Amino acid sequence: PDGGKAEAVATAAAVSEYLSERGITILDEAALKNGMIADLLLVLGGDGSILRAARGYPGMPILGVNFGQVGFLAVVEQSGWQRALDRVLAGDCLIRDEAAIDVALHRSGRNERQSLGWFMNDVVVRSRGPMLHIELYLAGKFLNVYPGDGLIVATAIGSSAYHMAANGPILLDGLQALVVTPICCHSPLKVSLVAPISANIDLVVARGAEGILWLDGTETTSLDVGDTVEIRNSAHRVQLVMFSETTYLDAFASKFEYQIRRGWRPSRGSRL
Repeated sequence: PDGGKAEAVATAAAVSEYLSERGITILDEAALKNGMIADLLLVLGGDGSILRAARGYPGMPILGVNFGQVGFLAVVEQSGWQRALDRVLAGDCLIRDEAAIDVALHRSGRNERQSLGWFMNDVVVRSRGPMLHIELYLAGKFLNVYPGDGLIVATAIGSSAYHMAANGPILLDGLQALVVTPICCHSPLKVSLVAPISANIDLVVARGAEGILWLDGTETTSLDVGDTVEIRNSAHRVQLVMFSETTYLDAFASKFEYQIRRGWRPSRGSRL
């Protein structure tokens, strides 16, 4: 659970008791760190907690119970954890398989390539001061240079996070794609670019002040002119537990209160 939230800690104790009474073995974080494998990883927290759990314990299906702000990745609200677990134990659930990306850093003037790990949401290169000029290479070919505050490269699931706040388009789940969106770009060409996730994307800091590399919302390292951030399709996949009534579109509509026009009655079928 998110240790900073008393409600999450109390719920974790209740969950442990509830499952133990049903003969289910409970593994704590210490057991998982020692190499034990769980059939289900229950995360009590927000999207940040789920992202950390996915990287910390790869390959285990994750069921998120929302103790965060938006909790887009957490399909269960706090009061619904018991019913959700009953449904999982009965097999009444689905597994959503999400893509991930590998990120590496090639420092200017050095021969070594530093692997930074794999990530699920986004890669952000931002300026710490005045604007940066960031070159975008797709499959090894130069595509464009973006003068501005930075660039975001997001996965489909990450497109609804910081990327959406930068007015980037939303990629629906199931799309094996990445989307590149400039931040406050000083150029006539400010549109986003959607590329297949198999495409190799390189971001080169070509000119400007010091840059900052953010990975899944965490400040990772500083960037200097000539540094290259390499983004590749990852062999890792993240398994998220969901239910038939908690699809990506349902979550998008409910979590963000998404409506094209308030009160509009669709002429066909039901609204999201």
